[in-house]
Amino acid sequence: MSHPHFDAAASVLMIGVEGQNLTPQEVRFLQTVKPAGVILFGRNINQENHLQVRELTTSIQDYCSDVNSSPIRLIAIDQEGGRVSRLKADFPNQGPALSLAQGRWDQNGLEDITAYGKAIGVRLNQLGININFAPVVDLLTEPLNTALGDRCFGKTPEQVIPRARAFLSGLQSVPVLGCLKHFPGQGDAAIDTHLGTAMVNLPESLLWERELAPFRELIHQGNGTQETSAEAPAAAHAGVPLVRMVMVAHCIYPAWSPREASRSPEIMGQLLRHRLGFEGVIVTDDMLMGAIPQSDKEWCQALIDSVRAGADLVLVCKGLDRAQIAYQCLTEEADKDSEFAHRLQDAALRVTRLQKHVGTRL
Repeated sequence: MSHPHFDAAASVLMIGVEGQNLTPQEVRFLQTVKPAGVILFGRNINQENHLQVRELTTSIQDYCSDVNSSPIRLIAIDQEGGRVSRLKADFPNQGPALSLAQGRWDQNGLEDITAYGKAIGVRLNQLGININFAPVVDLLTEPLNTALGDRCFGKTPEQVIPRARAFLSGLQSVPVLGCLKHFPGQGDAAIDTHLGTAMVNLPESLLWERELAPFRELIHQGNGTQETSAEAPAAAHAGVPLVRMVMVAHCIYPAWSPREASRSPEIMGQLLRHRLGFEGVIVTDDMLMGAIPQSDKEWCQALIDSVRAGADLVLVCKGLDRAQIAYQCLTEEADKDSEFAHRLQDAALRVTRLQKHVGTRL
């Protein structure tokens, strides 16, 4: 396993595991490949005994570590509150984002949301989980969008920006890292990307002023302390959290690109990196969703396209066989394409920097 691109290909992968305990095959993969991290789902959780989650996350960290003091692995979860809550029994859950603080964004309402975000972060931190893929900052502009629905903090930028910022501030004060999703905004999509291709066919001016507003504002506000990590806790308490992760949607935005956002250099490179000035980690939504072709050859090409276009962390949320295929195809592409190898190294460096900012292991 002494491959020249070994570390880079592994460092851009976040995988799923099958159950509440690691299988021997999963242990072997973690020990040899050492992916960037693991994302947890309901299948990984004993709802009667959350201490089991702590045992699982400790195992993941232990199997990925070595004498060279490997970086802390990213252990993530979707714990938005409401219906997207992997941890259920005896866990802070005040309902979906849309109804938090009765939908208010006055000072008292925002303080309540911040306290709620912190309560979630405290518990996740205790369980060894260091990333929460939240908050959702999409705007609920399409009534048929049942995939998002009440997961959104509101219908307008004026509602979503302060409410999502409050949640992120609380979460990251613990520290557990949050992640803005789903860039560049899929609230107007009528089709669930879990099921198939979704189109957000809006003019660029409307996308910029409306859909992008929460991302623009939160990234811009956080950039004031982007390069001074020691200021991060103070910034979070001041209500200006650093944004270190942005998740990209699988939707297509014809105004910007003919490809899904998760495979588009125009959207990840030009828009998110250059126009918005985002310097953190760009993460894909799950690459096993219906919006992405799933035959081995096409799927491998989608992974390669995504990293080439600017993604730094690729989610493969289920199936060790898929994780192995992903690792292999990224490695092989780096072997034969020096430009791709350079992009893969750049992505790996961004993820490694992120690993230095996650909460310390207990």
